[in-house]
Amino acid sequence: MWFGIYFFGTEHVTLDGGLVADNKIGIDLNYVDKMEVTNFEVVGYSELFKDYIDSIKKRHLCWEFEDTSPAIHGIRIHPNLMDYFHETGVVLSNITFDRLYESNGCPGSKAIVM
Repeated sequence: MWFGIYFFGTEHVTLDGGLVADNKIGIDLNYVDKMEVTNFEVVGYSELFKDYIDSIKKRHLCWEFEDTSPAIHGIRIHPNLMDYFHETGVVLSNITFDRLYESNGCPGSKAIVM
C-alpha cells in the first residue's frame, strides 16, 4: 500500500500498459536512465478501496503518519540520472490519471511530483 511500482538504479526499461491503484505513490522512479512509461492508468484512491477500508475501520490511504503527509501521488520522478551526459531520463506518454484530488480527503495530492 505504499508504492505500486518502484524502480531505483535502473536503465533502459519500458513499462507498456498497466494499472496501478490505491497506493501512496503509484509509480516511483528514482535514479533511472532511459525509462519509458506508456499506456498506463494511475488511480489514486479508488471508491472500491475507500469503501473497503471504511467497512473494516482501518486507517485509510490518506492517513497522516509522523513521517508522511496525507497526500497521495500518481507518479513521483526523482530528478537524478545515472549518466547525465549520454542518457535521457523519464519519458511519459499516454498516461491516464484518476482520483488524485483533494476532495477524496487527501490534501496535497497530485498526479505528478518531482
